[in-house]
Amino acid sequence: MRDDRTWNVEMVHEWFNRSDAKAILNIQLPVDDTRDAWMWMGEPSGRFSIKSACRSVKGITHTTPADAKWKFLWTSKIHPRLKLIWWQLERDAFPTRGKIAQFMELNDVCCPICGEDVETIFHLLWKCNLAKAIWFNSPMGLRAELVDVNCWEHWKNWFKVDFNRPPNLTFQEILITALCVAETVWSERNSIVHSQSRCPPQKVLLNVNNKIRDHLKVACNEVAELCEWRPPPDSWLCCNCDISVDEEGVVLATVVRDDKGNIVTIKTERSLSTDPLIGEGLAVCMAADLMHKMRVKNVIFQSDNMEVATDLSMESGKDIHFKLTNIRKRFHQLCSQLTGWGIGHVNRRCNYMAHNVAAWARETRKIGLTKPTDMDPTFYFRQFVLIFSGIMRYTSTNLHILFCEQSLAMFQCLSFRSQPKPNGKHISKLTNQSFQVSLAKAI
Repeated sequence: MRDDRTWNVEMVHEWFNRSDAKAILNIQLPVDDTRDAWMWMGEPSGRFSIKSACRSVKGITHTTPADAKWKFLWTSKIHPRLKLIWWQLERDAFPTRGKIAQFMELNDVCCPICGEDVETIFHLLWKCNLAKAIWFNSPMGLRAELVDVNCWEHWKNWFKVDFNRPPNLTFQEILITALCVAETVWSERNSIVHSQSRCPPQKVLLNVNNKIRDHLKVACNEVAELCEWRPPPDSWLCCNCDISVDEEGVVLATVVRDDKGNIVTIKTERSLSTDPLIGEGLAVCMAADLMHKMRVKNVIFQSDNMEVATDLSMESGKDIHFKLTNIRKRFHQLCSQLTGWGIGHVNRRCNYMAHNVAAWARETRKIGLTKPTDMDPTFYFRQFVLIFSGIMRYTSTNLHILFCEQSLAMFQCLSFRSQPKPNGKHISKLTNQSFQVSLAKAI
């Protein structure tokens, strides 16, 4: 370690093999003298927990097959509300009469809706008369009594097979329908049990079909997600930060803009760290160091990594990821020189300018301060067309072009004007004819 609290990279590579050297260089050295302490590696925070200890004793890791269904659940594109219903189905966590009767004596365990069988969550989902009516009245028109399944696992395994589903229907679509049915019937069940009131069947069928339609649109990304980068308040600057990873490490990038949305400067830097989380944190620290050197007073830092934005914003280092502990200390030390500052998470779609700069610097190996006019316009044009074509919406009468912060930055880099001036929502006229022609051909 050198006197400036950085690793002696040459010595590390000389004394250790490649994998060990990478692991050592990923360790972020503290900015001040820090006492050694024990850290529990079973939790990201480094703090001991009974849960992680039990997992360690049982030999359970994140790569075990038992976790596959949970990964499938939480990474699916359906709405979080339905994910919770799905999780409850997987855990059999609904407090039905049949479930409660396993622990205490009940006078009546029959379904409060139809009264024909023991109330279980699968009965409410598939066997109950109300559920059968909903399934038959749904857009897919399924007759539940013709499918002989008796539990949630059997139901999933049956419909995962393509020829067991109606034509042109994916498993995700039928799963979303099932979750909407479960939520609707459970709500009706609670209304009967706790309020002694029933909703008219026609209204139930109408409501659940509307719910199914809306959730299918969400899962298919048919709901337009408007995203635009907004300039900071008057007299403030905004630093958007991102990284690009390769075999040598990560390239850090920050794009600095003023309260008018104009690019003030761009900075890129290479780090030997190979950990993306550490790299995202270092990118924000690089931006803070740049603002300190530029003697800026008020700054907003933005990162598309939620964990970095959350952990670096915390005043204390308690319960943050142990990889970010020293990075947070360094970041707060740099920000203490500023009059006002803040850090927040930004949608990845609104952080494409920093993302593209990092990729450009990695490809061209250009590190340091850069002017927007020095950027390679062909590289940005390719990135812009991909983004631009992905956020276009056609209507029967006209073409609405919705764009995020990357389009504003692109307009600035390509030096063309719009009339009237872009306001972050639409462009009424592009005055650069050659760009119009190229864009039309690309799309």
